[in-house]
Amino acid sequence: QDFNITSPLDHGVYVAGQKLPITYVLLGDSSGIKLNIYLCPVDVNATSVVIAQNADVSEDASSVVTIDNHTYWQHSYNHNIPQNAVPGSYKVVFESVDAKANTSVPISIRPYVSST
Repeated sequence: QDFNITSPLDHGVYVAGQKLPITYVLLGDSSGIKLNIYLCPVDVNATSVVIAQNADVSEDASSVVTIDNHTYWQHSYNHNIPQNAVPGSYKVVFESVDAKANTSVPISIRPYVSST
């Protein structure tokens, strides 16, 4: 695998109307990587959503992180979960187009709660 997913958390619980954090670390040369990210319903009547088409896989100095004395590139997205998102089970799918492989992270979305 060309990347490591650090968020969302496996089986994490998120809330409609809030952010869904997406973070991944590129583990090597990213020149051949093409990555798409989707939010897909599992047991609810909802439509899949594109979080990132051709997600950022750049090796830019601003995205450098050092882990165990090795240099990697970390990228993040904050996906706005709509207030009217159907509560239930979803998966965040990382589609590695070049490797023809998908990595899924199961999550739950809870109903929107008004702050008033």
